[in-house]
Amino acid sequence: MRTVEVVAYDDRWPEMFREEAAAYRDLKRRLAERFPADIAAYVAGKDAFVKALEQRALAWWNARRDSEKYGIDEKRG
Repeated sequence: MRTVEVVAYDDRWPEMFREEAAAYRDLKRRLAERFPADIAAYVAGKDAFVKALEQRALAWWNARRDSEKYGIDEKRG
């Protein structure tokens, strides 16, 4: 069971993942309404979304890191 949530933050994240943030907010609201007294079901309901978003964020982070490491302009490739 997870007792601590660690969040890595980049100031550009909200604008890059705005649609995902809205979808996550809506998912959490729906799950809270569906499982008001069942935290395990609430957490399980978020699992697939969070894992998919994590993979997307890691890919973005790695591309950003590589562009800085090799001097690649992200806008030009």
